[in-house]
Amino acid sequence: MRGSGQLSGGSIDRRAFFLGAVGTCCGGMTALARTADPAKVTVVSFGLVRPSQGAVGMREVARKTDEVHDRARKPEKFARFLIKEALPVVKGPGGGLHLIDHHHLGRALWDAKQPDVHVELVADLSGLPPVAFWAEMDKRAWLYAYDAEGQFIGPEKLPRHLKDLGDDLYRSLAGAVRDAGGYGKTETPFAEFKWAEFFRTRISRSLVAKDPDSAASQAIRLAASPEAAGLPGYKGTFKKAA
Repeated sequence: MRGSGQLSGGSIDRRAFFLGAVGTCCGGMTALARTADPAKVTVVSFGLVRPSQGAVGMREVARKTDEVHDRARKPEKFARFLIKEALPVVKGPGGGLHLIDHHHLGRALWDAKQPDVHVELVADLSGLPPVAFWAEMDKRAWLYAYDAEGQFIGPEKLPRHLKDLGDDLYRSLAGAVRDAGGYGKTETPFAEFKWAEFFRTRISRSLVAKDPDSAASQAIRLAASPEAAGLPGYKGTFKKAA
C-alpha cells in the first residue's frame, strides 16, 4: 500500500481520496482532447507552469525532444504545431497555471531550450481555497500525485517546475509497450501510469534500467496475458503495430 498524505490546512486523506477519484474516473471521465482551441492559446513563461504529476518517463521525453528539434527546423509549421499542441492548464489559487496533460511534451520543450511555452486555459479554479482546489482537481482526474517510484506524495510535494519532474523508468516502459502495439491507445486518464504500476510489480528495476529492450519484450508478453485484463487498452493478444 502506498503511503498516505494530507493537504495542509485540511483533513482530507489525500491518498484515499485520490485513489477513489481515479477509480471512478476511469469508468466515466475521459482524458482531454488533444487539439487546442487557438482562440484560447497564449504564450507564457515556463516558470508559471506547475506540474500536476510527480514524474514522467524520460526516455519518452528524449524522443519528444528530438521531435521538437526536428520540427523547429521549419519555423512556420513548428509555430502551428505549438498552437495545436498547446499545454492545457488550470488556473489555481495564487494564479499558478497547473498543467493537466502533455507533461512529456512540456518537459521536451524545456529540454529543447524553447524560450517560452504555449498554453490553453481550460478552467479557472483560482477562486477556490487550496484544499477545495486539489479536491476538484482529483474529481476531474487532473491530478496524479505520485513520484518516480510510484509512491504517493500528495499535491503539496509535487514539483514546482517541469525541469524538476522525476524519471519513472516504468512510465517509459509503458510508453514503449504502447507504441509497439502491446496495448491500445485510450482516453482513460493516466492509462500509461496504470500500465507502469502493473509492470513495476512484475519486472525488475535493474532490467528496466540496464536493458530496456529486453524489459520491453517481457512487458509486451505480460500485456497480452490474462493478468493484464481490465487495464485500459488491453487487447488480450499481442499484435505488432503496422
